[in-house]
Amino acid sequence: MKNDEYTIGRITETLTCSPTPPGNALLHSTGFSADNFIERVSPDEHNIVEFLKGTPDFISVIKISLKVGGRKRCRGTPCWARQHLLHLSTLGLLEADGKDRFRLKAPEKVHLAPQIADIFSRAKARFAALFG
Repeated sequence: MKNDEYTIGRITETLTCSPTPPGNALLHSTGFSADNFIERVSPDEHNIVEFLKGTPDFISVIKISLKVGGRKRCRGTPCWARQHLLHLSTLGLLEADGKDRFRLKAPEKVHLAPQIADIFSRAKARFAALFG
């Protein structure tokens, strides 16, 4: 069991969250593209992604649940966001560390041949001259 303590205003709460069960039925493979992002995620998952955009650090499930869902929702089920985080990680949007914390995946850098990079930089300069 994991215990995390958070202070909100004058209230200090200790939330307990059980570890992820092995062989979770929520994990399934799905295709993902930026075009169908809205159709593939729930409103809760969209709010989680928006929250995680604000920091490059790994954040615990309990803290994500608390910040996105609020204190009232966390009182009933402190780890309500776990199923959404697992779904987002199967879509390839999140990465997890070994301590049950998640963050958005960093965008992959594309390595180009020097000739291609030169073509792109000239096109960028022409575009800026036309529409700048």
